Amino acid sequence: MGFVRHAPIDEQILASASRFDAAALHVVGRFLLWDLDDPSGARPYLQAAFERGNSEAAIDLAVIALLRA
Repeated sequence: MGFVRHAPIDEQILASASRFDAAALHVVGRFLLWDLDDPSGARPYLQAAFERGNSEAAIDLAVIALLRA
């Protein structure tokens, strides 16, 4: 799955994610999923992003569900 490259995670994104910012959680989740090939690690971040209103996280959560099928 490592064919998609995203921008590296910087301190500002991590700080925002620690404050449960939906967009930052989504960025961290996508980085874990696509760049580090870690769907198990990505899922909590993507789930939290979705629960906080980031609808784009649903696509990545669906990919994780398909990988587990």
